[in-house]
Amino acid sequence: MTEDQIRDKLATILIEDFAKDEAIARDGESSFRGDLAMDSLDVVDLVFFIKQELGVDAKMEAYRDLHTVDKVVHFVLGHLSSDD
Repeated sequence: MTEDQIRDKLATILIEDFAKDEAIARDGESSFRGDLAMDSLDVVDLVFFIKQELGVDAKMEAYRDLHTVDKVVHFVLGHLSSDD
């Protein structure tokens, strides 16, 4: 899966499951707490959706420092690449 495909899937999750604005969801600089106004329970749900939709089975602690869309995209890309 490419970086763009991961970004599209993540944006789709944010738009469809969390009702976030498309432009903000697709902006790599968008922060989850600030720009996307997500709280800690939203983040738990997001991790679940990432596991379900993208197949990344990482512990919640692994996401702790991933504050932007770009950071999550690169994290997922790294996990998918290491599974090959």
